[in-house]
Amino acid sequence: MQQSLFLPDYIAGSRVKLTLSDLRLDLIIPDDGLQNIPRGYVDPNLLDAGSSIFFLTILEIIIILIMIIMSKIKILLISLLMVV
Repeated sequence: MQQSLFLPDYIAGSRVKLTLSDLRLDLIIPDDGLQNIPRGYVDPNLLDAGSSIFFLTILEIIIILIMIIMSKIKILLISLLMVV
């Protein structure tokens, strides 16, 4: 059985107001109760020695460069065939 949690017990100054007639739930949380975490932030504790983020980035760059070179070769071949 799950236990209910009450927001004011965890964040000081917060309030909860439920209006069933409007099916509305208002949560009031003071700014100091919010955490400001940048988008894309990964907690360093969640990373392990097996994560190689830099390698993946380099691999993606290499693949993109190969695709660009292949498209240039394709354009060059098409233009040569049109000349003949």
